[in-house]
Amino acid sequence: MKKLIIIFTISITLFSCEDAFEYFLDAELESYFQAFEYEAALRHVDITEELAQVSGFIIDIEGAGVVGQCRSYASGDHEVVIDRIRWNNLDAFQKEYLVFHELGHCVLGRSHDNNADESGVCTSIMQSGEQGCILQYAENTRLQLLDELFNY
Repeated sequence: MKKLIIIFTISITLFSCEDAFEYFLDAELESYFQAFEYEAALRHVDITEELAQVSGFIIDIEGAGVVGQCRSYASGDHEVVIDRIRWNNLDAFQKEYLVFHELGHCVLGRSHDNNADESGVCTSIMQSGEQGCILQYAENTRLQLLDELFNY
């Protein structure tokens, strides 16, 4: 009887923990996650389920040059993490670019793409930032880069 009670207690604990898990989205990232979903929908790409498995954090990231990351887990869950110090020094276009780039990894499964046009300008928001092309994410290039992001 004692074994049955222990097994029952463990089972309840395991199932209640699974149900209690919730994704976290930093309030400063919420509008960017919503904008990402909106831009995908404009291009007839449904990412609702995938986006629901992504948490978003603004934290202190250790490591030189790391501004943001997409962390993926075996469970299928993902986290977008953004360095707090860098985030506070970005303008709205830079913040959108950063979040959209990381969601490109986490939600769309995109890899880095350093392709450039004849002027050396990046043709994808998924550029690595380390080599190859010059990023020009601005009001006049945004739609073209978002089209490429969602319709690659």
